[in-house]
Amino acid sequence: MTGVTPPGLGLVISEPRFAAARVSLGFPRLAGPVVAVALAAIEITAAGCSRSELTAATAANQDAGRAEAPVDVGMPIPGNLEECFAELTRVLPRATIEQMQGGSEAEMARHHLGLGMWMRNQWGLWRGSRLRDYFNGLGVHHPDDMSGIILTSFWRHLHGEPLRLDEQIRTHQAYWEWARRQEGLEQQRAERAIERIHAMMMGLTLAEVSAPTVALPDRSTDGLRARYLARYRGGILVAVRGTVRGDGAFQMRPYFLDLQKLTLHPIVISEIDVVWSTVVVAEVGYFLGEHNGRPLLAAVGANAKQTIPLPRSDAMPQLGLDGERVLAVYRNAVYRLDGDKWSLIHQGTAELPRSGPPPLKFDTRIYFRDEGHHEDRKRFWWLDLGSTPPRLVSLDKDVGIVGPSGPRWEDAPSYAVTPGGDLWVAVGNDRSGGSLLKRSSDGAYQVAIVNGANAFDGNLLKIPAREPGIAVSAIVLQENGLLLGAGPSGLYRIGSTRIERLVSFKNTSQKIPWDAGRTVYHWRWDPSGLLDLGLGRYLISGMFGGIYLLQRQGDGGFALVALDETIEEPVTL
Repeated sequence: MTGVTPPGLGLVISEPRFAAARVSLGFPRLAGPVVAVALAAIEITAAGCSRSELTAATAANQDAGRAEAPVDVGMPIPGNLEECFAELTRVLPRATIEQMQGGSEAEMARHHLGLGMWMRNQWGLWRGSRLRDYFNGLGVHHPDDMSGIILTSFWRHLHGEPLRLDEQIRTHQAYWEWARRQEGLEQQRAERAIERIHAMMMGLTLAEVSAPTVALPDRSTDGLRARYLARYRGGILVAVRGTVRGDGAFQMRPYFLDLQKLTLHPIVISEIDVVWSTVVVAEVGYFLGEHNGRPLLAAVGANAKQTIPLPRSDAMPQLGLDGERVLAVYRNAVYRLDGDKWSLIHQGTAELPRSGPPPLKFDTRIYFRDEGHHEDRKRFWWLDLGSTPPRLVSLDKDVGIVGPSGPRWEDAPSYAVTPGGDLWVAVGNDRSGGSLLKRSSDGAYQVAIVNGANAFDGNLLKIPAREPGIAVSAIVLQENGLLLGAGPSGLYRIGSTRIERLVSFKNTSQKIPWDAGRTVYHWRWDPSGLLDLGLGRYLISGMFGGIYLLQRQGDGGFALVALDETIEEPVTL
């Protein structure tokens, strides 16, 4: 199912995510009969609330990004293509028709969600009409196909070209035949995935203990999106991800958490104008940034500070970790700081992911967790230096069972590596159901938690009505060898045979006032960073903001203190 091509479309879908595929003759289409029904419901609902006031002129203007006055037209429904041409010529502004005449046939696809939706709704292509009956008689049954044929044919009509209607129909019919075959293949894949997960379950028991419950305080902002927590100078260095640019680059802004005062301070490095990356190694903070437009690396210890020449000056790397040594990770090369000299440990052609948490080298692998696309699909990768040539591998591909109907393990909020080389990864999200995987050093996979449960019920996707369950999205390895996990539902200790809930969380989904109170931001605390501070204190940071100190109280209960609601004055190192 890799590299399949819909007939006649010339577009290769490299991954079997049919529910999100948008393929047709240049017109976006959600592939698959089931998704088509959902799309129909969405468009008809939109029509019921506002489309009665939307004219074809308005819809076309939306496609073109203009705001011309709507044309006052009636609602006659054509009965064939020739009547469609006549009606479009009557209702569309002259400027729109001239634009179509001056544009290419492929550019008609821009009208799919504006003028195309207007036709699908107002001409009864979803609900039923004589135009729908006309297309059904031609063997065309999906409203997306109908509107696509109308738009393509109208362009050809305007340019005096043959409509080649039979050819258009055959291409759409071939597509649906292809989609039906792929849906059958996806069903077979899902059945195999269910069998695999049943076999992979670790059989951990959930300890039935009474855990104290603590509520998140109501927030006034969504907070800071921390990606790295490390002990530093008697406090904690917190690296906060900034806005992701269009090219995928982002800053990691450093903050210092004063554990005595519980205050958070931006860190200023006087030699650096803008900090892009930071790590801590052996009590020394390494800060990488720009000075006068050039990369600069500063090392700041308790009593000394120095600048360190980088292995290259032509690009800005990202700092990573290799035990007690620092990595400089470039687009396709990795260097390690050995003493006061850099050693090249990888040079290849594959572009390495820009990682949210610092890249981490363990044995012959370098691990990355990217920041996804529009805050979605933050994938987990590793560069296998032990293979020839070195290979870049994603976990969702390596596990071999991820697919559109589940499991959806493309998101990886957090991971941990044991001294023996076993890899633990929290995967999925609240929509798809959080899971916890173990990949042994020999490459075998096991499942500790699936869709928020320690037992598999055969559902590849989380059931919406299900309670949060065992929601673990942040994990860290403790000194005693046990895993500590945190998620929207609580704090957990994860051993070889059982999972124990230490604390239960509530009020983790909130409506935060936004835009001066004119609207609300639907915010959810999904922990992705976790640090055990000892003495019953834990630092927990959220994927989408929210940095908290969880600390034990004198009565045996716990309290959560928000640390990123107020930012104090900067500290200069």
